[in-house]
Amino acid sequence: MYTKKYRETHKKEIAIYLKRYHQKNRDKHIASMKFYRDSHKEEIKQCKEIWKQKNSDKIKLQDKKYYEDNKERIDIYQKNWKIENIDYMKKYLTEYHGKFKEKLNKKNREYWEVNKKRFIEMHKQWRKTPKGKLCERVSRHKYRAKNKGLTISIVQGVYEDNIKQFGTLTCYLCLLPVPFGKDHLEHKTPLSRGGTNDYNNLAIACQKCNCKKHNKTEAEYRMEVLNYEKN
Repeated sequence: MYTKKYRETHKKEIAIYLKRYHQKNRDKHIASMKFYRDSHKEEIKQCKEIWKQKNSDKIKLQDKKYYEDNKERIDIYQKNWKIENIDYMKKYLTEYHGKFKEKLNKKNREYWEVNKKRFIEMHKQWRKTPKGKLCERVSRHKYRAKNKGLTISIVQGVYEDNIKQFGTLTCYLCLLPVPFGKDHLEHKTPLSRGGTNDYNNLAIACQKCNCKKHNKTEAEYRMEVLNYEKN
């Protein structure tokens, strides 16, 4: 009782004394704390987890306030860190997206459905900006270049010859029938790799194979599939 009363009436004196003591015995105090942390790792970890669970709302509010007060400094730091560790970030994000692909896709679809109107309106406004107009012109130019020389008769010929060869619309890569609406007009050598829209460079692929092939040539893709099957 006396000790408690003394502490309440001598708070400032006690604080000054403790501060001087820690300054005088700083190295000893640090060594003592380090020894304690090293010998009680599990207990400290459990205590922290329990405290976090009990004070989760308080922690969220503190983190939010700290971010709002230091937003510019944190953003600059994070941006610089990402630039300095770009290889690590690419590797980490690739692994993360591969591990949680279905979960992320589901979350993105749900977010899109909830915010669909807002995104459409934002895109309309963006297209009116100088940058948006420039991107629109570049996109139209790329589309015209992509479809240069591609005629209805060529496309029709590719589809008709595929059905004649296999009896039904079939993917030329996996040789499985292509479900209705899942067919892709595929470039054996991609346009980005110097391919053309000539009949001999076109074929029918299923959605799965076309996405997997991406910008590989037909030979590169078949070699990749062969190596995968061997392993």
